[in-house]
Amino acid sequence: MAVVSISLVSYRVLKLEVNKEKIRLFLQFFFDKVENANQVAEIAHGVYGADTVITNYVQFWFRRFRSGIFDVKYAPSTGRPVIENVDKITEIIEVDRSISSCSIAQELKIDHKIVLSHLRKVGFKKKLHVWVPHQLTPKTMMDRIFISEASAKRNEIDPFLKWMVTGDKNWVTYYNIVQKRSWSKCGEAAQTVTKPGLMTRKVLLRIWWDWKGIIY
Repeated sequence: MAVVSISLVSYRVLKLEVNKEKIRLFLQFFFDKVENANQVAEIAHGVYGADTVITNYVQFWFRRFRSGIFDVKYAPSTGRPVIENVDKITEIIEVDRSISSCSIAQELKIDHKIVLSHLRKVGFKKKLHVWVPHQLTPKTMMDRIFISEASAKRNEIDPFLKWMVTGDKNWVTYYNIVQKRSWSKCGEAAQTVTKPGLMTRKVLLRIWWDWKGIIY
């Protein structure tokens, strides 16, 4: 009787794992069709039953697929070793640097405090994105270096910089766009994000100055 009970438990566990792999293959199919995660979760509920998967679960697997990881045998579950938790947290962040620590905790089904503790141990911290007008190409960066070096050498012979009046302008918008944060390791520069387009309601601020200070 004991042997029969053990066999029945093993069968149920094996069946549950096969069903999970089937669901992940199902998600991979709809990922290839470029479907929305919310819609895929609803379709899964209609096929496999209510509350089969949540949207965060679908988004997690979609991120893995986008990063080139198509192994569907891995299943987020509780009770993982600490080292494996760290590896999975790092893997998720490498795929999406803007993901929140709460979302990671939900996807891996571990405590939020554990996620924050692991992130501190591996040297990750949230930093604000750096606004840049546009991404510089290697050629434009080299052009800027060449012009700066040439101007510095010229100023040593003829200090023309004191004769110059510099002007600049900046649009001041009525709507302040909130900068986002993403995970970066200690000593690693913050992620750069192209600044979004200006809103229609704005005023133009202009300023001129020389080496002594503001002129107008």
